[in-house]
Amino acid sequence: MEQTPKNKLEFASQFLDVDEACPRINRSMAEVESSLSASEQIKLSAEIFDTNGLIVCRIDYDPVTKEIITIYPEPYVNVEETAEHLEEKIYATDEQGNVTDERLSRQEVREMGKRYLIVTSLLFNGGDKILLQKRSTQKKLDPGKMSVSAHGVAKELFLEEQQRLSNGPAAALINTALEINEELRHGLAPFIVRVWRGTHDELFRYAKEKKLNDPNIVWLVPESYLLDSGYSLSDWRQARTRAFSSGYIFSAGEPEISIDPSEVESFKWATAKELFSEPLAADDLPESAIEIIRRMLANSRLEGNYGAKFTENLIRSLMGENIWADKP
Repeated sequence: MEQTPKNKLEFASQFLDVDEACPRINRSMAEVESSLSASEQIKLSAEIFDTNGLIVCRIDYDPVTKEIITIYPEPYVNVEETAEHLEEKIYATDEQGNVTDERLSRQEVREMGKRYLIVTSLLFNGGDKILLQKRSTQKKLDPGKMSVSAHGVAKELFLEEQQRLSNGPAAALINTALEINEELRHGLAPFIVRVWRGTHDELFRYAKEKKLNDPNIVWLVPESYLLDSGYSLSDWRQARTRAFSSGYIFSAGEPEISIDPSEVESFKWATAKELFSEPLAADDLPESAIEIIRRMLANSRLEGNYGAKFTENLIRSLMGENIWADKP
């Protein structure tokens, strides 16, 4: 049988039931708040630079775990008005996804057939809307196609004194925050990106209890730092190391979006069902969505009712069902 998004999700849906006897990995809200408070009390800040020595963002990080807490990108305007900067240095990786010492441009990496790091993110607003972007016709890959919320090649980053940031997952997180803002807050005050290190369930409970309502903060969940077989996940011809994340905006209204017209032609907020019925979808859009949702589903049995219900809602809506409809 052909492996379509529809039957992939139908197969996944058989695991939706939440077993109440299943052990939970969630912390209590008191534990979550204690952990957040502890990190806030000891956090340090650092500036992050590009290859030209310009500050691209500031980060707060935990000096004990070395994990990034918050990313504050600088405002961005694409003054060159070009979709791809072929000369910019990017991260080449080995077959295991480790950043190599090679300093190569985007063009050099492609010409040499090297594996390199890319970032992909889906942004959710209100729990049931996903931001899709239509790629610029200037793009070399999938011009004019509907794609994920933010996607791009991970650019080289540096700490103070031009010390190259060589940690792949950290470089991916920062590049994800930069891509979100470059493509979707062009010329505006940037989104602040908070990195959530707990489970989805903990985040959803925290948002509900704290009544989070800020259209200018993206709560970013690193889903996976993995190897895939190509630009499209099923394409073996051009190997990439792809970092996935999901971002959540807790806001009563839609956040303000300003696209970079050189990279993005238009955008729309879509339901999960609309995502898979999009006629102009780039190859990696449904595959990326399935990958993120599959990972959410894999954890949902351990994450409690909030995480499980959120994932269940996504999957059932993808299959055309209304989970909130009254059942007999």
